[in-house]
Amino acid sequence: MSYDHSVLFVDDQNDLLVLINRILKDENYNKFFANSSKEALDIIEKESIDVIVTDMLMPDIGGLQLLEILKANYPNIVRVVLSGYSQVPFIVEAINKGDIFRYITKPWRVSDNGKLIILDAIEYSDYIKRNGTYSNNISSISFTEENIENIMSYYNKDFFITIDNKVVLKSDLNNNLALYKPISQEICFGYNKHNINTNIFLYIKK
Repeated sequence: MSYDHSVLFVDDQNDLLVLINRILKDENYNKFFANSSKEALDIIEKESIDVIVTDMLMPDIGGLQLLEILKANYPNIVRVVLSGYSQVPFIVEAINKGDIFRYITKPWRVSDNGKLIILDAIEYSDYIKRNGTYSNNISSISFTEENIENIMSYYNKDFFITIDNKVVLKSDLNNNLALYKPISQEICFGYNKHNINTNIFLYIKK
């Protein structure tokens, strides 16, 4: 059966693509799968792709380079990153260079919100088609590794960064937070919150 929308999944781990296909088997959009960035680009040339979900670490053309190619040559394809917490530096760079719409964490479990993220991306794809503009609401704070390191010296305060409400990076001053664990509202109360991307936030001590 053919649907109105198409989503391309890119990862060099074939078993993960098989898992994703199984998790999304009942979703009402066309699914394409590629084991490399080169294969993904070949598919994009032949098919009408609305959303791409790509890993960052791949052997030929890396995910970040693929995102930059898409941004330059296929700007209306909505770009989603699928990656592990350990790859946060790559995600940071991708947010700045690739205009990422969403971020899905590995491992992708059935209970995760990945399905909803893809549906949001498809909806945003329709918005782009109507308005002809890919506009990502990225904070004015430059979210690079170098600037993250400079936050301490500039503010002289502790900070932490969350993805999907889980702490992925924190300053040495902050010993109350556990990495990769959800944060509570009580902890956030003492911090100024800066929106970096839809599901990524920087918290700086007040």
